[in-house]
Amino acid sequence: MGVALAKLSKPAQVEVLRQIAAQNARRGLHVPVLAVPKLASKSDLEVAWLTLWRRHAQGEQEPVGQWKFAMGLPRPRKFQIDYGYVAERIGIELHGLGVTGAKRCRWCGQRIAGRHLRPEGFNLDRYKINLALSMGIRVFEFTGDELRKDPIGCVTMVRVALHRSRGKMW
Repeated sequence: MGVALAKLSKPAQVEVLRQIAAQNARRGLHVPVLAVPKLASKSDLEVAWLTLWRRHAQGEQEPVGQWKFAMGLPRPRKFQIDYGYVAERIGIELHGLGVTGAKRCRWCGQRIAGRHLRPEGFNLDRYKINLALSMGIRVFEFTGDELRKDPIGCVTMVRVALHRSRGKMW
């Protein structure tokens, strides 16, 4: 199923996944199978990752951007992963400092680092990653510094995982 799903266009993949989720719901199964790609605006870091991927992973399929995964509960909470491979169950999460959209301190007026570094955002990110891991999604987390210092290494890590999940040797 995974190999056939990867060959379909993104809209067709979405439709197949929705049909599977509907079948499971009718059978009373609460299986976390829903991974719906969502087109959304990209941060500078996400654009940088996609540029690096296209440059250093030539011949590889591009990842699905901004896809959501949901836990099969009566009231699912949806989380979004920056990039991922649905069939291979591999996610790529990018963490920047987020200074451009940062909140200001109510006492001193200085900008506070982005949501990844504030306590509530940091805790929610940890919950999201643990939830993805519990659902069988392997998540690679990269910072902007990692992408700048070792772009080929970051891309290679994901490529190795893709090859291994497809049963190929690197």
